[in-house]
Amino acid sequence: MSGILVALVFPMVIMPAIGVDKSKWITLMSVLSILALPLTLLEYFFTKERVTEEAAGEEDEGLSFGQQLKLLFSDKYMVLMYVYFLVYTVGVTLKNLGLVYYCNYVLGTYNDGVTQMLVSVIGGIPMGIGIFAVWPLAKKFGKRNVTMVGFVLYAVGSLICWLFPHSLVIVLIGQFIKNVGGLPCSYVFMALFADCLDHLEWKTDKRIDGAAMSIYNIIAVAMVGIMTGVFNWMLATSGYIAPITARSTAEAASALAANGWTAQLALDAIKPAADGVLTVAMQQPEAVYGVINFAFVGLEVITGIILVVVLKFLNVEKNLPAEQAEIRARKEAT
Repeated sequence: MSGILVALVFPMVIMPAIGVDKSKWITLMSVLSILALPLTLLEYFFTKERVTEEAAGEEDEGLSFGQQLKLLFSDKYMVLMYVYFLVYTVGVTLKNLGLVYYCNYVLGTYNDGVTQMLVSVIGGIPMGIGIFAVWPLAKKFGKRNVTMVGFVLYAVGSLICWLFPHSLVIVLIGQFIKNVGGLPCSYVFMALFADCLDHLEWKTDKRIDGAAMSIYNIIAVAMVGIMTGVFNWMLATSGYIAPITARSTAEAASALAANGWTAQLALDAIKPAADGVLTVAMQQPEAVYGVINFAFVGLEVITGIILVVVLKFLNVEKNLPAEQAEIRARKEAT
């Protein structure tokens, strides 16, 4: 359902209808929030956490949070996992923020209802296919190795888009390659994270999954806010011109002339919303196109290369079977 809403309904129906009207956006978010609240409460009240007898009591409650953090950051594999997740999250967050701007200004036209849909659908197709392919490959070649190869494709696909940002066909091909490369990370990351926790337990004889996941969640949540600020700062400093609304083509033409702006489309080609309001997008300075292009595809070329290097040192699987066997032996002995 989220795929249908995000990839199809939102770009094709909702965004062209509401434009940049503040009151419509507030109404939309209010409706979504009202719908989400009871569903979230249902999930909260009717979700049960189950642990096996073997796992019960594993988490070490005798350590302070500070002591647990010290153990986490004293292990090179855990540090590498956090670096890996931080770099990946920075790239993905900026890409998600740039998606609408990229489709509206670099690749297509403002809220044309098609460009963003195509980019999102092409991004979703590999996810459906990959669920059947990634795990057999990971079992045969190793989770780290498959993820490394994936990030090579990730960087190559993003580079193709970065070099040819205005060609819809080439960008869709590049996006398909990139999203195929991102499959191992999507499906294997948490398993690799769990391998690092097993290694940490073998090394310290302590199980501190809760603290480990706390750091993971801090990175995930904090980067959204930080990168949103960075992206908006990049747009502002590059001279981004926000769309305007007008009740008629004459009103829009007057606003354009007063500010020296040029509309992205001819005013008579812009379709009004249901209430007759026109949303007029502007041609942007070249610096803005460069910022949007970098945010959506350029940065992930760089993060893809960095992640390949980070994963090169993340060989936690090498001795993992022996370490897991030793952990089991310790438990049996006690």
